[in-house]
Amino acid sequence: MLVGTLMAWLGWGTVLFNTDPRDAGAAGFTMFYLTLFMGLVGLITLIELLFRVALMRRSVVLREVKVSFRHAVLLSGVGILSLIFSSQGWLSWWVLVVFIVTACVLEYVSLLVQHARRG
Repeated sequence: MLVGTLMAWLGWGTVLFNTDPRDAGAAGFTMFYLTLFMGLVGLITLIELLFRVALMRRSVVLREVKVSFRHAVLLSGVGILSLIFSSQGWLSWWVLVVFIVTACVLEYVSLLVQHARRG
């Protein structure tokens, strides 16, 4: 996971420093946001996993990886969507609230599904 995260950040840095935004078009912006999303997911997953396993003394690492990855995808999604909306001039406080509430609802639904599976 660490190697994948480092590769995502390396890809993001490559796009950042070697792409001219005026000439990139949609493909350049897509690669910028996609590699940034992957790097953030990896970084947030690793940090949260370290926190959950080392500091909270959780023993079932596979379960903690799943939870950390889900949280990282939700947080990174909110962050990337906020950046995209901000770059277009569409971001306001209520749009950000909608993104956060949507992420919270998705987390709640996933917790309900997880609880139903455990029975």
